[in-house]
Amino acid sequence: MISTSAKNAETAVECLAECLADIEAWLKASRLRLNPTRTQMMWLGSAQQLAKVNVSEVPVASSRIVYETARDLGVVIDSQLTLSAQVAAVCRSGYYQLRQLRPLIRSCHLMP
Repeated sequence: MISTSAKNAETAVECLAECLADIEAWLKASRLRLNPTRTQMMWLGSAQQLAKVNVSEVPVASSRIVYETARDLGVVIDSQLTLSAQVAAVCRSGYYQLRQLRPLIRSCHLMP
């Protein structure tokens, strides 16, 4: 985690990219690999502070990470720490499970 002001966001991203490059080199030396598709990053702050940040991606292992939301321990977190993304994910999952029950309900009505 890196703490910075909105005006120093580009410097923080450069520092983070250097740290990730060092981690990637260490992993390669251990015959491991950093998976950039599973790597997530996020800017945290108020709406006014986030509007001042003009950096939208971080380079990681020859690809780029775009920040939006992150998932940690099954909880979806957004940059303003609201639960709207988490509520949407839970509702989406709940509706999916309800749709999976529909064929079972129909077959129960056909049984004597």
